[in-house]
Amino acid sequence: AKKMTDLGHHWSQGNFTYKFQIVEDWVEVPANHADYPISAGDDVDHSAEAYALAEKNIEKVSQLIVENLPANLDFEAADIVVPVWSTNITEFTMPVTWRGGGLRDPNGRRTDLLFMGNSTYMHDSLEYTWSVIAHDFLHLQGLNEHAPGATFATHIGSMHRPSEFGWSAIMNSWETFLLNWFDESQIHCIQIKEITEPQEVMLTPLETFGGERKTIIIPTADYKALVVESRRPVGYSDTWPAEHSGLLVYEVDTDTDHLDHGPNQCSNSRENPKWSYYLLPDGAKENYKCNNPEPYFMQPGETLTHSGVVIEMAHAGDEVDYVRVSPTDQDELAPSGNARSNTLGSDQA
Repeated sequence: AKKMTDLGHHWSQGNFTYKFQIVEDWVEVPANHADYPISAGDDVDHSAEAYALAEKNIEKVSQLIVENLPANLDFEAADIVVPVWSTNITEFTMPVTWRGGGLRDPNGRRTDLLFMGNSTYMHDSLEYTWSVIAHDFLHLQGLNEHAPGATFATHIGSMHRPSEFGWSAIMNSWETFLLNWFDESQIHCIQIKEITEPQEVMLTPLETFGGERKTIIIPTADYKALVVESRRPVGYSDTWPAEHSGLLVYEVDTDTDHLDHGPNQCSNSRENPKWSYYLLPDGAKENYKCNNPEPYFMQPGETLTHSGVVIEMAHAGDEVDYVRVSPTDQDELAPSGNARSNTLGSDQA
């Protein structure tokens, strides 16, 4: 709970706080978990068939646990119940999330509680249970996550525990923007049709708390935008190798299909429908290893040309990255379009 509270404070720059009521001891439910299987086999399965198989028991399990919690908890003040299973519970191999409401607390009162219990596969990395829960909390707060770079471990919305290339608990800047956790002055919006000369911006890495500018958003066409963010292998990204430093640029499409989980899902592959994809710097070659984001980090002197603009990392400072955005040939500029006000509108970006 302490780690999640600190993490939410960092994500939101102090604009949001998770608050917890903690049950200090184990709660024993007088039922055999084997009688309520929430599983489609030995491995975690995100298929529709697996969820259909599990759904019939999820409400029963949620009700059993809630009614056996200590009666002195303030259920009226609570939004969600998050139990952590004992490792001897083997029949819950899928996340147990109940959003139907109508659960009864130990005093028999109906509640509107959400319920989210971690599945046993989290115990493979028990010390990162907090980050798995943090990832799922953001789903319940309305975020798609799982992009850009679905297995790149570049943010909490992709991997939520270490991979061979490290791991980051940072939120990507687009979804931070959607939750209104940036100050308006920290978002540098560039309308392509208004670029008459290069614009220069100093970006503070997302790993650093605060900063004058945190992201560049460039609307490109209806429902689409380019997003630029600065990153460093420090703080909540300190397991990254040193070369994971510089700019990350991705294209957002708010009106496209999006598949949260899929068979053979691999990182940035456009074979898997996603709301965003990382873009490679000019001349860089795709690395088809699923978890490796290294080719996508822009280094000083590199450029990235896309949708009528050239994004250049001019210099990497100790505390900020210096970014230059220039138009390509005026005849090739893409129309900026009239994007939806709740996604890419200039009054927000």
